[in-house]
Amino acid sequence: MPRTWPESIGLGREHGRVRSGIGLARDFWERAIRPILDTHCPGMPRAAARVGTGSDVLGLDDAMSRDHDWGLRLQVFLPRGEESAVRAVLNEYVPQQFAGLPSRFQQTGAAEAELGVDVLTVDDFATDRLG
Repeated sequence: MPRTWPESIGLGREHGRVRSGIGLARDFWERAIRPILDTHCPGMPRAAARVGTGSDVLGLDDAMSRDHDWGLRLQVFLPRGEESAVRAVLNEYVPQQFAGLPSRFQQTGAAEAELGVDVLTVDDFATDRLG
């Protein structure tokens, strides 16, 4: 079977296997995003998760699902009013790559590559999903 991106270029691998999107999200939070927020937004209440759309949310990502909208994705939940400041911090300090994967990529329907971190409130997330 031919290998597809990211397998063909060895990205997101651990112990010879392709990492799951949820595992990458966990590491991205613990080793990149949280330390940036600890430094630049100390004491700000926050929570992180990989929720929403994507087969990786349910641990069902495979070679086929990795050909679109797959990568370093994460949701960071904050108090209302802090979203813009935190987005600016993350856009400035998140490295271009993490674990061999680009931290900014073009998702379906997007005009340009963006950081795969959604910064929002729990209320906004619930309203978006549930109406």
